[in-house]
Amino acid sequence: DKIGDAEVRKELVEKIGLSPEIAKKIVDATAAKTLDEFATLAGVGESDEVKELRMLFQLAEEEGFGDWLQFDASVVRGLAYYTGVVFEGFDKAGVLRAICGGGRYDRLLSLYGSPKE
Repeated sequence: DKIGDAEVRKELVEKIGLSPEIAKKIVDATAAKTLDEFATLAGVGESDEVKELRMLFQLAEEEGFGDWLQFDASVVRGLAYYTGVVFEGFDKAGVLRAICGGGRYDRLLSLYGSPKE
């Protein structure tokens, strides 16, 4: 959102070296409003990652807070050690920027030198 789709595509092509077609596919997929739309646009079908997200939404629904979750493929957390789903939390009124965030990371302690997990 900060620099717009066209600039993102330009950077993916010029700075990363992706083809214009792949850059467009990435930008289109991250604009998806639903998990189904994302899976189709990204061309990943029912990958393990999509199945994991489906399970997350199903569990949230079963526990009574499914309507509090919103799929957003454009969320990117700035730390390189995340290994799965990342999230951001917002106030109910939707006035503030993200008030919390995090995600899944496996083997974080060993990444920083711990001899055991």
